[in-house]
Amino acid sequence: METMSGYRYIIKFFLILFLLAGCFVDIEDAPCKSSDNCPKRQYCSMIDQKCHKTDFKGYSCEDSECGENEFCYPLDKKCHLKDELGLPCDTYFDCPSGQLCSNSNCEAPGESQCKKDEDCLKKNVQEAICDGGVCKIKKCSLGFEDKDIDYSNGCEEVLPCSDDGLDYYAVCNGNNECKCNATCIKLAKPYGVNYDKGECLTKCAPTDVNKSFEKDQMCICTTDELGTCKKANLFQTGMLIGTIRAKIGDNCDDFGRDSALFGEIKLELGGEVSYYNRGFACYKTENNKPIINVSLFKICNVLPCKDVISISLPENISSNQTLKFGDGGEASAMKASLLYDMVNNLPTIKELWINATSVAGSVIVENNGKDANKIIQLNISLKLLRYDVPLCGDIVNKTCTNL
Repeated sequence: METMSGYRYIIKFFLILFLLAGCFVDIEDAPCKSSDNCPKRQYCSMIDQKCHKTDFKGYSCEDSECGENEFCYPLDKKCHLKDELGLPCDTYFDCPSGQLCSNSNCEAPGESQCKKDEDCLKKNVQEAICDGGVCKIKKCSLGFEDKDIDYSNGCEEVLPCSDDGLDYYAVCNGNNECKCNATCIKLAKPYGVNYDKGECLTKCAPTDVNKSFEKDQMCICTTDELGTCKKANLFQTGMLIGTIRAKIGDNCDDFGRDSALFGEIKLELGGEVSYYNRGFACYKTENNKPIINVSLFKICNVLPCKDVISISLPENISSNQTLKFGDGGEASAMKASLLYDMVNNLPTIKELWINATSVAGSVIVENNGKDANKIIQLNISLKLLRYDVPLCGDIVNKTCTNL
């Protein structure tokens, strides 16, 4: 019996030493010297030197006064320990439920800020919670930061860029949305385009031989050109003028057999010159609307040359009709460039870029293609604006197979 009593005494002795050294079990009122001795989400009270949870106490102070070391919290009308106030903090989440982090200390607000999480989604705030009547920001909108840790003005700091921002060539609204080595370049109304979004384009490398660019020019690098970026002459314009002929087919893949020949048309855009002398047209659906798509190209060694013009017209056009292009126009056009590769002796598109879009001009429908020979003839005068954007290929890590 004496041996058993000795064991019990030793166990009790080590248990007391363990609690004095630091409490690491999820119970309250364990003795402590600092908050480091307490379990997570507990702190060491300087009043009674015991560990306490930061959760609110459960009794009301509306009908009775709080204890000597307690205060009545106005938001929930419950008693809390006075030393729940003033705890050190870096963000709201360091504070007990229902408190704000102000000047690096936890404080109780004078009045309730919210009833539900949705009340906290204020200016530039993407994700927030309502915690005991206090709004706590979990995530700011892309490109913003809650720098002053003050919810009342939301996420007020506009960042110049974002390390976790949009990838290159993604659609953007502002520079602060793009990754930090890219800039949001926009088409805008001064250039005749009713479009308020842009693309995140990479900035020129300091070692790039083409680094001294004029205004509105950026670097665009393909995988094969890393380190030697080529110049993107954005916002330059060129005119496409001439008469084109094309045979309308039901299959948009038969351009090689059904294309029609016409007089050569020249387009000069951004210092580059393209030529077109063949046309192909087909019926298709675009944005849930039936259209006639007309493609202009030139043959280079049995394959279309890299430059292609695509024109979209309403399906119900009539002869001698004039169609407008640009803002509010009935028709549109764009220039594309394609890089081919031979796979199993078949031409395969390796890379596809949109180089320009129509911003003004018109087309006169001389023949709408409704007769027996199905030839559509158009007299065109189009203003194209250069805006290089890759659609597929190594540069955007997207295959062109399904185009």
